[in-house]
Amino acid sequence: MSNHTDEHEMQMRLSALAEQYGEHPLFAELQHLTQQYHRLERRLNKVARIGDMMQSQIMELNQKLEQKASSDALTGLLNRTGAYQRINAVASYLFREQQPFALLLLDLDYFKQINDSFGHQTGDRILMELAAELQRNLRGYDCCARWGGEEFLVVLPDSSKESMLSVAQKILQGIRQLQMPAEWTQNLTASIGCYLCLEPEAIDDSIRKADLAMYQAKAQGRNQLVVYEPTLEKTKVVL
Repeated sequence: MSNHTDEHEMQMRLSALAEQYGEHPLFAELQHLTQQYHRLERRLNKVARIGDMMQSQIMELNQKLEQKASSDALTGLLNRTGAYQRINAVASYLFREQQPFALLLLDLDYFKQINDSFGHQTGDRILMELAAELQRNLRGYDCCARWGGEEFLVVLPDSSKESMLSVAQKILQGIRQLQMPAEWTQNLTASIGCYLCLEPEAIDDSIRKADLAMYQAKAQGRNQLVVYEPTLEKTKVVL
């Protein structure tokens, strides 16, 4: 709007000058230069608007690319890369605030048999339903990721042993209720390793401890949860 106002004011000044200098040989050149100036100004404004639009589109595209790079294509959950970023952020904040966080690492039991018996399309459906079930049992600030294959990682900020076990039990129960093919004569089950991180440590160490507990749950018969204890470090798990 201001550009149109400036152009109008310039025309008014030229009109005023024309009354006094209209016959001057340089006045026509002044008019011509003024017209060129306004044409260039309009072009520059158009280029600036296009530049702003392109910058906005580039920022939106970058956000989509970042989201795609950190998300699992099948389930829509975070992938391993996105999970690492989230865990690091959670751990850094909670360590500063001296608040523990919990990790749940779960693996579906006998999932390879399900894929082999009913095909990967059925397996993919089950994984997507599991992802939805996990999110139903989590708070808004909790984090859930597909860790790989049929493994999923849950991060529970500001947690306690009691709340960690409560969430793990709800997840176990929810998994048992997922719909399975009629030919599959048993409920879907999972083995869950639980670890409550109480002090600063490397993220990979925290995940390794949840993993040890998960393998212990497998070794003890599956369809259960196991809480990490230091004694697991010396236990040789045989599946």
